[in-house]
Amino acid sequence: MVEVRKLTREEFKDLLDHAHGELAAVKHLTTHQKDPYKFYQEDNNGEGLLIDGTPVYCGCVLSDSHFTYSIMREGARERYPITLYTKVKRMVLAWAKKFGDVRCEMVLDGSDESNSVLRWIRNMGYRATTDNIFVLTRRA
Repeated sequence: MVEVRKLTREEFKDLLDHAHGELAAVKHLTTHQKDPYKFYQEDNNGEGLLIDGTPVYCGCVLSDSHFTYSIMREGARERYPITLYTKVKRMVLAWAKKFGDVRCEMVLDGSDESNSVLRWIRNMGYRATTDNIFVLTRRA
């Protein structure tokens, strides 16, 4: 069963415990004594994706800057490639429809992982505007 909804605090913690890659935004928030759960799920239009009760993704978009932030479960793209891609793309397109252009930032280092994530965000519909900033334009 696939659910798109806000994650509970416990589900969010489980996702963080099994997250893919470095969580720079989460580290930044905790360094500044801010609650990552509140940031991702309460303050910034956040949504989560659960597959068979397991949290596999959460993302949010900041209302003021329209930057998106996301966390993905380790191995989720390999285990649920089509479901994950289609549900996340719907979430991102809904944000673009609601907020206009939405942005993400990614440091490209030429690694296989970086290239894989770059393909993912381009397939989502984001287009490069500068070296590290990608924009998804509102769709009618």
